[in-house]
Amino acid sequence: MKRIIFLLCLFLTATNTIVAQTYYLEMNEQGKNFEVQINWESKILTLKDSAGVVFKEEIKEVLVDKDDKLGLSFKEGVTPIFEMSYEKRFFILLPEAIICNNKERNRTYVLRPVNARKYKTDLNQLKNIIQNKVDAKENTVLTINIRGVKFNMIHVKGGTFSMGATEEHVLNVQDKERPVHTVTLDDYYIGQTEVTQDLWEAVMEYNPSEYVGDKLPVEKVTWDECHQFTNKLKELTGLPFRLPTEAEWEYAARGGQRSKGFQFSGDSILNNVGWYNKNASKVTQYVGGKQMNELGIYDMSGNVWEFVEDWFGEYSEEPQTNPHGPESGTDHILRGGSTFTFDWVCRVSVRRDLLPDYKFKDIGLRLAL
Repeated sequence: MKRIIFLLCLFLTATNTIVAQTYYLEMNEQGKNFEVQINWESKILTLKDSAGVVFKEEIKEVLVDKDDKLGLSFKEGVTPIFEMSYEKRFFILLPEAIICNNKERNRTYVLRPVNARKYKTDLNQLKNIIQNKVDAKENTVLTINIRGVKFNMIHVKGGTFSMGATEEHVLNVQDKERPVHTVTLDDYYIGQTEVTQDLWEAVMEYNPSEYVGDKLPVEKVTWDECHQFTNKLKELTGLPFRLPTEAEWEYAARGGQRSKGFQFSGDSILNNVGWYNKNASKVTQYVGGKQMNELGIYDMSGNVWEFVEDWFGEYSEEPQTNPHGPESGTDHILRGGSTFTFDWVCRVSVRRDLLPDYKFKDIGLRLAL
């Protein structure tokens, strides 16, 4: 199989805006090297080999599919499809397919064509997609800007932890939290706060919430609507936004590798870190108003319940790696408690199950990558 590597050098202006990008294509088996350049101002893609230019065309359309592959369409019907990945400080493109045909030179390059298209974006948005992906690799805090609304994603270093009602959980432990079992997770990103109403409205163009305020958590959303939101956010950014798995949620709430073993997210005293029925009187509060946890994440105990990806299922004693819960079910999982709940409900191991089409004014979501 051909080994193909694109190394992307980013040429930035003083304002950190991408002006041009050059990709170096190496085909190890044939000993050929190509240079691919995209000029954002002229919208021209140029492919060169050692003999000179073999392809030069204006980009007409950009496509992003459900697996984050990028497609560039030209008037001649040439469609390279790229898949994003990373290595150290380099931004790497692993091409699933690149087709370049120059009749004058009688050369045709065809590499594993793929026919996978789903979402459309524009060329200016593609610059933002690429910058977001570079930032996601380089930073522990990833800041995203959606139509003027900024939000942060916190990098969570993977590790192994005990999931469920561990010994520090002493308030009204439920059967759903047992047995305690070992879980190992890879690295991921999770939202620093719950999704706010201004972010939801920037993406979805409506606000379903009972309690209205830009920096209040969005609520009165179903699990299905949360998926509509993450799908649209994915189209806008090119990043694979989703709901966290239940295991990812609990690991982040516990503080990941920096955990100090609190039963609430960030402290043993709930009032320091969370909003619940005794300090918020059943009204949602502005995100980030309490103390952050060990990872710099807010409101994982209280404020609004947060949907996670998993279907509800009973725990097993067996160790698990990157679990995603049962393959099917009737109810999805909620985590974190809310301004309507007692203090013990805000413990980081408490689980609630709910139908995917149910909504209430204390149910929201948090993003993951």
